[in-house]
Amino acid sequence: MPHDLVVMPQARPLSGSVPAPPDEDLSHLALLVAALADGVSELRRLSKGAHVAALVDALRRLGVTIEMAPENDATLVHGRRLRGFADPEGPVACGGSLATLHRLAAVLAAHPFRTVLTSDATRPSGMKQIAAALRRRAAQVEGAFSGAQAGELTSPFTVGPLAVNRALSGVEIELGEPRRDVKEALLLSGLYADEATYVREPIVSRDHLERMLQALEVPVSAVGPIVALDPAAWTGTIASFFFEVPGDVAAATLLSGVAALVPASRVCIRGVGLNPTRTGALELLRQMGAGVELSAQATRLGETEGTVCTGYAPLRSLPVAGELLLHAQGDLPVMVALAARARGTTEIAGVGDLAHADAFGENGVVAADFAVLLGAFGVDAVTPDPSRLVVLGRPEGALDAADIDAQGDAARATTALILGLLGREPTRIRNADALAERFPRLVGTLRALGADLRVERRD
Repeated sequence: MPHDLVVMPQARPLSGSVPAPPDEDLSHLALLVAALADGVSELRRLSKGAHVAALVDALRRLGVTIEMAPENDATLVHGRRLRGFADPEGPVACGGSLATLHRLAAVLAAHPFRTVLTSDATRPSGMKQIAAALRRRAAQVEGAFSGAQAGELTSPFTVGPLAVNRALSGVEIELGEPRRDVKEALLLSGLYADEATYVREPIVSRDHLERMLQALEVPVSAVGPIVALDPAAWTGTIASFFFEVPGDVAAATLLSGVAALVPASRVCIRGVGLNPTRTGALELLRQMGAGVELSAQATRLGETEGTVCTGYAPLRSLPVAGELLLHAQGDLPVMVALAARARGTTEIAGVGDLAHADAFGENGVVAADFAVLLGAFGVDAVTPDPSRLVVLGRPEGALDAADIDAQGDAARATTALILGLLGREPTRIRNADALAERFPRLVGTLRALGADLRVERRD
């Protein structure tokens, strides 16, 4: 049954220190790499999000034993080595998780059986360029042509087989735009290649996989936007490992954004992953004038973890594009809310572009959707073209109260939640359940910091 979220105007500062929920992207990657490892890996604080659940189900269909140990929040993954997946003898469902589809396709392309991967994702699959890149190394990947988007491929996807005792070929590919999904597919399939894999991007995209493989002594090297994997210098085995998943930087960004906008607030978020390819929105917030402090405390599998503390400050507008936007994947709704309260005019470029898409959050909201949402709060915004949003900041005074239908979309709900705290009267966000799915325990966390939020069941 759907729920509404009622956001009361914030009459007092937000204050306190709270933990970040586990990062779903890192959870998903660690789970897959553990399934490819030799031995039993132990993962702590694994996200319970829909993408991880989809991968768990898919891996079990492929013969991977995965045990949950709730008493110590651990997940034990019995790895089957690189070529050890079992023939599922039937379709493998990826649900709505594009990350599961993309990453499994790259691995299964090197297995000696044909696999059918199905997806019910509502967004374009993004498989056109992934399939093209995998075919460059003699992998077999086929999909149905999409009737909704020219040239795109859609479910079902047929992957493999690769002949026994054969290897995929090495490749050298230069990507015309930063596409971490294509880069990951090339690196994962590169584990099965007989020669080196080289990938060049114009800007370094999210690099969790490179860091994880390097920490596990897989011969991956990165120099600026060039990543290389050379199997000639490798045993061909990934050792089992222990990994405690860092906290979600997108959740920390949301809470930091709220703290920066509510007068006299100061909020600290503990255990946050501080990968520099994920902290673009925090850097933007700092450049806009907010007091953002990052304190590194540990490094696990190449990922830095620490605390983020943010305090209120009047914000100034900045252009949002390029590397800054790319490294804020998943944080676009927060950036839109910040722009609404910044002094001056903020232009956000690339809204809705696939290069900036986040496979672990909603990115189906285009610039025009954000413009309509901002207008409901009394903030002027225009869209010179479908991928550009220009926001005229309203830095002073309470915003208009709004009644927003999130349409089951976490991006709409996130922006409306932040702006609702700054309203003169209560704001209602209808069909807001996706917000809780994207940011577990968010309502309870904000309440602990001093917000007045009310969840109401819709009849």
